[in-house]
Parts: sequence; structure tokens; C-alpha cells
Amino acid sequence: MFYIIKIKKEIEKIVVIEANSDEEADRFMIEDKNNFSTEHVLTKDDYNGYEYISCETTNEPVITSEKDLEDYFGTSDIERVIFKYTTCGCCYTATKDYISVNGYAEGSGDAECPEHRLYFPFKISEFDSALEEADREGCELFEECNEFEDEE
Repeated sequence: MFYIIKIKKEIEKIVVIEANSDEEADRFMIEDKNNFSTEHVLTKDDYNGYEYISCETTNEPVITSEKDLEDYFGTSDIERVIFKYTTCGCCYTATKDYISVNGYAEGSGDAECPEHRLYFPFKISEFDSALEEADREGCELFEECNEFEDEE
């Protein structure tokens, strides 16, 4: 199970820990000797300079970097996989802080589909949802820009 813990100092920080229980997640945070620790209760108390905000648990994969996404897909060429295996050929970009996907419509001239940006960490279901939406938008734009007459 993954524990997604939001804490903040001057800026908010999100930590992902794979653990079997709250107690184990807390122990891992403390034993790692990071500059933070937390408890899984709503509190205004300060933990080594960080304020606890929230905790979410999930059993699905959590993507904390582009490397995690590469591991999930089993290739370092994520851009090719996303383009090849979406209906409209979605576009993919990555930075150290986030990834983004957007639909693509050949023959649309300067028309662009909206960017769907996901900041690390995010759950794989959030990625799947963003990619599905981007693909749908690309297909809709393609149909708008490339009107075909029905053949009889």
C-alpha cells in the first residue's frame, strides 16, 4: 500500500511511502532521517519545520518521477508509446516536476488541444484519465477540421 502524505514548510511537499500500515509509514519516514516526520492525524502541530496537511492511501501504482512511468510502461520511449497507442496520437512531454499529455489532430492547422498536466506524484489512474481525455479531445478536433463525405 502507498501512503501519499502532504506536508508543507514554506511550500507544500508530497511524500510517497510504500508501507503496510500507518505505523510502518511513520517509522519509515522517521528512520530515513529526512527533515520531516508526521502523524496520520489532522493537526496544526509542527514536525521538524513541516506542517502535516493530509494523508491518502492507495494500492495502485504511484508515479513520483518520469522513471516510474518508464518502469510502468516497460520502456524509456514513453512519447512513442503514447503516440502510437492512442487513437489521435497524443503528445507527451515531461519535466522534473510534471508530465503533460495533449491530443493531436492532423490537418487542424494551428488548432491545439488543451494540455493535461500532472504534477508528481500522481496515481496511475489519474494518468489514464488525463490520457483518455486528451485522446478524446484530439479525435474531436480531427473530426471538426477534417470533414469527410460519407461514401455510399
